[in-house]
Amino acid sequence: MLQMLSQMNSLSDQGSELHGALKLHVSPAPVELLGRCAISLACQMNRLVAQRHLCLYERLQLLIDEQDKEYEELQLRITALTTEYDGGRRTMKQFLRAVAYLVSKEEND
Repeated sequence: MLQMLSQMNSLSDQGSELHGALKLHVSPAPVELLGRCAISLACQMNRLVAQRHLCLYERLQLLIDEQDKEYEELQLRITALTTEYDGGRRTMKQFLRAVAYLVSKEEND
């Protein structure tokens, strides 16, 4: 840390001679090229992953659609039971048992 401060002080002393310009850190060319390749490779991998995987909103929409299908099936079954009750084929007790069975079955699945 002290060494860095002394270098900065020496640079600031030279800065008046260099009209306030700071020297840029010089890195070896292979290190710079390696960094560029690594960044480029990471960008390419991210692009590939983005193309092949669904985004969050697409996944959420698929889940919502699947839930809608399940509730739609349950609603159709309950409608069929209601029709049987209204037609006189089931008593109120049978109707309520059948609905309770369907709902509990769906909750456990």
